[in-house]
Amino acid sequence: MSEKLEIIDNNVPNALEKTSSYNKIYHIDDDIIISIDAYEGITKLIKLNIKSFESSIETIKHIDVSENEDDVMKSNSLIFNTRLYQLSSTKKDFSFSYQDLKSNTRSKVVKLNIEDEIPFKNSPIIQDGGYYSTRRELSKTKQYLRKIADANPGISIYKQGDLNQITLGASKELMHSNNVGLSMNNVGGGTVSGFSPIRGITYGHFMAPILHSYGYYTSTKSTYINCLFDDELKHIKNDVHKNVFDKIRLYENDIDHNLKFKTIFKYNHTFILGCYSKGKYILKKFNP
Repeated sequence: MSEKLEIIDNNVPNALEKTSSYNKIYHIDDDIIISIDAYEGITKLIKLNIKSFESSIETIKHIDVSENEDDVMKSNSLIFNTRLYQLSSTKKDFSFSYQDLKSNTRSKVVKLNIEDEIPFKNSPIIQDGGYYSTRRELSKTKQYLRKIADANPGISIYKQGDLNQITLGASKELMHSNNVGLSMNNVGGGTVSGFSPIRGITYGHFMAPILHSYGYYTSTKSTYINCLFDDELKHIKNDVHKNVFDKIRLYENDIDHNLKFKTIFKYNHTFILGCYSKGKYILKKFNP
């Protein structure tokens, strides 16, 4: 069975449904990097420099949180600002840390046990069933760890000023078509699908990249916490701000669920939603 190769753009919010893929591709400076977390307990990084055409393969271990050989550990990773952030979890234990890809050093490790309160969260434990579903809050760490064990773990990171707003949790894909929860009658532009020669990995349908990310963001069935950390993984107690996709989703809910020929693009540092609604074409800007 082939797995999707998700394109990750760290300049926009990425939903857990997207980052919980075990195969991701990044364009960072002059490097194309493919990360594969399909192997138990490790992340494989395949790098290609598009100027020198030099390539390399690197293997980075996850923190092992299994207490015994019967524990099933799930893990995943995300590259953000030259760091490979890694999450490992069983139904009883959890860890989060990063490997600096330049210095090859490991950060402090944030750990959690089933008996603990979660000291590093800046939000409740949220279970979100998707765009039109009501969110509900979970109260216990064991519920959070069980939800991660029953789905695909993921990490999402977005800058909030000088801090990193990090979402830690897991996601399951909702029952919808391959168009990522967006009817193509309502989307401007076409789609392209493709195939990668790397171990049977396939690309999913591709739209305008920002709209594609937003489509995942609004069709996620997930359980997660929002956290604020500085660059050294020190937890910061502060309010988590709504990101730009939160703002766009709230705007859509306020005016009309059935927007036509929708597109989202970025101009300078502003995100712009374009769509038809009730016979009028709307351009609405949103600041991050």
